[in-house]
Amino acid sequence: MFNSKVLGLIFLIFLFAFCINEGVIIHKNDMSVHMQQYVIARTKQIIESETDLNIAAKQLSHEMNDKYGKNWNCFAGIDSSFAGISVESKEDSFIWFSIKEKIFLVLKQVVEIKITNTLKKCPKK
Repeated sequence: MFNSKVLGLIFLIFLFAFCINEGVIIHKNDMSVHMQQYVIARTKQIIESETDLNIAAKQLSHEMNDKYGKNWNCFAGIDSSFAGISVESKEDSFIWFSIKEKIFLVLKQVVEIKITNTLKKCPKK
């Protein structure tokens, strides 16, 4: 009746709706559902006890290295910290999400990062 791609899409829609209710928004993703769930759950746990986002990002990076192999990086910021970012990734190597106002970019080092400035300069007064 439904092929696996349609069922996968339906599942991701339900997962996305569930995540929004929990304060999580997935901006871009190329991870399996299992990896997504792990990264988001661990991030939530880490930021409950750690308010310094640099320390939280470093801890998550170490945990990803332990669980999924070497070369994981995590970047964390507030609000529009990653405005204009473009990421091309290999399967199971990238997720960009936010939890309330905190933004997280978790990726394996094999990912190519292209940063473009999409913010317009303010006119001089």
